[in-house]
Amino acid sequence: MAITTRNLYGNIVVTVPAVRSVAMAAARECYGVAQAKVIFISIDENKIDLNLVIKLKYGVNLTAVAEQLRATIKYNVEKVTGGRIRVINLTVDEIK
Repeated sequence: MAITTRNLYGNIVVTVPAVRSVAMAAARECYGVAQAKVIFISIDENKIDLNLVIKLKYGVNLTAVAEQLRATIKYNVEKVTGGRIRVINLTVDEIK
């Protein structure tokens, strides 16, 4: 499972660990997220499915943080890898 792109100069292969790194970096940027862990990544025909478990900071709006987190991860992963996000599933594990 990897994202493969071909251009004039050759092939570019983006592996699952690279996608995980980008998603984690994007999650750390989001206000209200205390911790995040990518627990599942599936790549099929350059389409990416992500499952994350997150811990939120106390007092934040859960829905607003979740939507911002999804948008931030989607933007960063697509920009860096060239793949397309199909779905991002979030599980709120704890509120700290």
